[in-house]
Amino acid sequence: MCPNCGAHTGKKDLSVRTHHCPECGYTVDRDVAAALVIRAGGVELIAVGQTVSEIACGGDASGTIRNLALGGTRRSRKPKG
Repeated sequence: MCPNCGAHTGKKDLSVRTHHCPECGYTVDRDVAAALVIRAGGVELIAVGQTVSEIACGGDASGTIRNLALGGTRRSRKPKG
């Protein structure tokens, strides 16, 4: 997705390191483009009154930020011994 105009640009192979939009001509590093798209989505959700915890946990915020930062669910470890 283009962070500049919102056009769907299709899936890119990981070897393609530059985002170039055929619709508006916007060109930027693909990781920067992805970050801008993600940020815009978050800003949009905040604008309509949803929080990260509501989206990720259905209202239960326990461990939400840690889980999002680690990219997974919280796992407990059995005590050694």
